[in-house]
Parts: sequence; structure tokens; C-alpha cells
Amino acid sequence: MAVTRPNITLYVDTVSPFSYLAYYVLRHDSVFLDCTLTFIPMSLADIMQKVSWLPNPAGYCSANFKAANLALEDNKDKWTHRERMRWADAFAVPMNVQMPPNFPPSTEEIMSALSIVAEEDAGKGSNNLVKCLDELYRKYWVELVPTFESRMLEDVLGSVLSAEEAKRILALASTRGKQLLAHNTDLAFAAGAFGLPWVVCTRTTTTTTTITESDTEGFFGVDHLGLVARFLNLGDISTTNLIPSEEQEDEKKNYRCDKLLFSIERTHQT
Repeated sequence: MAVTRPNITLYVDTVSPFSYLAYYVLRHDSVFLDCTLTFIPMSLADIMQKVSWLPNPAGYCSANFKAANLALEDNKDKWTHRERMRWADAFAVPMNVQMPPNFPPSTEEIMSALSIVAEEDAGKGSNNLVKCLDELYRKYWVELVPTFESRMLEDVLGSVLSAEEAKRILALASTRGKQLLAHNTDLAFAAGAFGLPWVVCTRTTTTTTTITESDTEGFFGVDHLGLVARFLNLGDISTTNLIPSEEQEDEKKNYRCDKLLFSIERTHQT
């Protein structure tokens, strides 16, 4: 029985620290080295608008509802800061302990521009989206550069592509880019996304020379990357000394993925 290369699609928005964490781990951790990775720019704000996760219940007075929302947002902000640093430390992801300026900013222009880059990559077979994401994530979450400002965004894109290319792409961002971004966000929603990171994984197994079987699953959160590895039958962490029986292959594989899940004995690829 042959197993083809696993496919992982990660929906991204540079505003999300957890999207950055998942992106970095998928790009740099050797556990995912043999996977085909696809990154799709989308709008987290629009997904949140779609799911409307905290509607105003009937009969709940406006003042109380606003107070409840403010209290919830305060708790969420504190959790976001603590959690992003926990997982950054667990996965050895570069992350500034300070929050970026004006968090959370609108990233519509950024993601619209990246949607243009992604579309052109598909046509040219280039890899500019990954290069741009690498730099935008680093600038925002490590160096605290306000990449959401048009001038800064142009500078970052220009450093990766060229000054002329950056201007051209940004000129398209408000038209074609917005259309592509809306389409990508609809794709994410149709795939089950209600927040980021949203990871869609496909494993394909060839059972005979003519029959193949495919399974696709969606996973939410950087803390579920261990389950991603388990679903795709990945994992390269040795457990020989912990599970001595060579006949317990399935148990050993599950244990490796459990260790990935809890970020123990990490191995990283530079």
C-alpha cells in the first residue's frame, strides 16, 4: 500500500499571532518537511463577521450587552497575549513579548495585496507569497513594524519583490485584490473555518494500482498541530527507549504525535 505526499492548506491573516505561529511551525519544523504546503490569504475580520459568534440575545439590554462585550474582549486580550507567548516558547518561534502597535489593526490592504501575489504565483509557478509572508510576519510580530500602514507595507513588499512590483500590486489591491480576498475568505468559511489558524489536511492512500482513497479534515488552533501530524501519520521523534516493543508500531506513532502535541523534544529545521 503506497501513501502519497500529504497536503496541508493553512489559511492566513497577518493580524493573527496564532496564524503566524502555525505558519512558522509548518514552514520550519522537520515533522512537516515531506508535506505539500499551501497558504491562502484570507480576512479574519470577515470570518468573524460571518460567524457572528456573540449575537445580542433577545431581551438583553443594550448597556449590559456592551458591558459584557467589553469584559469579554478584555479577558480575550489577556489570554491572547499569554497564549501566544506560551506557544512561541513551546515551538521556538521568534515572537516579541510586546504586542504590535494598534493591535488588532485592519489588514485588508495587506491581505488583498497578498491575494494578488498568490494568484500570480499560481500562474507563474513562483513562490513570492511565502517570501512576502515570511517578511510580513517577522516585521509585525518580531520587530513590531506597523505593516498595516500603506507606506510600511509598500516598503516591506518592495524589499521582497521590487519597488516597482510593490507599487503595481498595491495598485491592484483595492480592486482585484479585494475580490480575491473575499473569494478566499468564502473558501475558508466553506472549509469550516470560524477563526485562525484553520488547517485543512488531505491524506491519500493508494490501496491498489487503480484505487485511491482520500480523507480530508479541518483543524483549528496551533495547539492542534499534533493532531494534524497524527491524522497525516507524521512524526519523527524517536520513542524506541520509551516503548520497547517493535511490534507496537501504531502505539509508537501515536506517542510521537502526542509528544509533538505537547511540544516535547522539538526538532527544528533552519
